[in-house]
Amino acid sequence: MGLQNKQGFGWLGNEELIYSMLGSGIVASLIFWPLLNSMICIGMAGYWLAFSKKKFSYSFYKSKWVVLFISLYLAAVTGMFYSEDRSEAFFRLQQKIPFLLFPLVFGTADVATPVLVRRSLTIFTWSTFLGCLYCLLYATYIYFTKGSSVGLYGYGLVVLKDMPPFMLGLFCLFSILFLMDSFYEDRQKGSPIHIVNLSMLIFLSLFLLLLSNRSMLIFFIGTVMYYCFRLIRSIRGRALLLTSLIAIFTAALFLNPSLHRQWNEMFDFSDKNTITLDADESLGRSWGGKTLRVAIWKCSMDIIKSNWLTGVGTGDTQSALQQAYENRKFYFASRHNRYNAHNQYIQETLAHGIIGLFILTSCICFPLVKLYSDKENRLYTLFLCCFAFICITESLLELNKGIIWYSYFNCILLFKNPGTKK
Repeated sequence: MGLQNKQGFGWLGNEELIYSMLGSGIVASLIFWPLLNSMICIGMAGYWLAFSKKKFSYSFYKSKWVVLFISLYLAAVTGMFYSEDRSEAFFRLQQKIPFLLFPLVFGTADVATPVLVRRSLTIFTWSTFLGCLYCLLYATYIYFTKGSSVGLYGYGLVVLKDMPPFMLGLFCLFSILFLMDSFYEDRQKGSPIHIVNLSMLIFLSLFLLLLSNRSMLIFFIGTVMYYCFRLIRSIRGRALLLTSLIAIFTAALFLNPSLHRQWNEMFDFSDKNTITLDADESLGRSWGGKTLRVAIWKCSMDIIKSNWLTGVGTGDTQSALQQAYENRKFYFASRHNRYNAHNQYIQETLAHGIIGLFILTSCICFPLVKLYSDKENRLYTLFLCCFAFICITESLLELNKGIIWYSYFNCILLFKNPGTKK
C-alpha cells in the first residue's frame, strides 16, 4: 500500500518532504499561532492515515516504545469513565491527543529522519529566538514610551498570546540545549563556530536570566557546566569557568529585582513566608511561588490519600483540588485562583493514581536507562532530564503547548536514534 501511495499520488507520496513541512509548521506555530498549530497536527494525522506506509508488530523495536508512550493517553481514556465531570474529561482527552498521534506517526512510519530532526530543532530555535526578541523589543518600547520598567524583567516580559511565562522559559532552555549540543559537535569535529548560532545562544541565555524562572536557571547552569567540563580539561580552566558562572549569577541577582526576590523567597522558611492551612490566613497578601507550591502539594496529598490507586479521574482533578483548598481554608487558592498541582508527578497521581504516576515515570526512566550510553543520544538524554526536572515544579502536560512540545520532540529524538534498534 505504501509503495502504491508513493507512485500514485505525485508529491503527496514523498513522505520525507511532507513530514518535514508538517513538522516545521508544528514547531514554528507552537510559539506564535496555537490555532494553526492544532490544524497542522490534524493535517499530520490525516496524512499518516491516508498515505504513510506503516509497520507495527510487537517484535519491531519501535513498537514497544509506541505502546509505552500512548499509555499516557490510554490512562486519560480510562480515567474518563469514572469522572463525574464528563465535559471536562472530553476536553482533556482532546487536549492529550498528541500523546497518541506522535508516537503512532513516528513509531510506525519510518519518517523521523536526521534531516527532519535537525530542521525541526533549528526552526524551533529560530522561532523561540524571534518570540523572545519580540517580547524584549515590546518591553523596551513600553519603557521608552510610558516609563515603565516592569516588563523588562520577570514574567512581565512575556506578551505572546496564550504563552505561560514558564513555557517560554522552557522553550528558551531547550533551544539553548540544542545550540550547546551543536557547538559541542562542531568542536569535536573541528568545525568553525557559527556566529549566528553563538549570538542566539548568548541572547537566549540573557533572556532566561531576565525571565528569572528558578527551575530553568538551575538546569541551565547545570547544562553549561556539563558541556564546558567536557570541553575544558584543565583544572585552571574549570576553576575559571566556575568563578565566571558565580560572578554572572551574582550580578544577575543584584541587577534583576525579580530574580533577587525569587531567590530570597526560595530560602525563606520563616512563619511569615509560610501559608498556614486550616486557618484563614492566606488572603490579604501576595505569595511567592515556593510558598504557594508547598501549600498546594499539602492539599494534593489529602486527595491522593483517599484516591491513591486510580485517582479522581481525567475530568475531576481541578474540582477536587478546589475542594481540597476550600477544606483546608486555603481561600487564596479556592476562591480567587484555580491552581493545578504545579507538579506533573502529583498531577498524574491525582488524576490516575499510582498507575498514572508509574506510566509517566516509565516514559522518562525507561528511555534513559536503555539509551544513556549512546553518544548520539546525548541531546535526547538532556531533553528527558530537562523534562523530568521541570515536572517537579510545573504541570506542563496540562497545557496544549507543553503536551505538543513533549510529545513531538520526545518521538522524533527517540525514533531517529539508531541506538533504539539494539
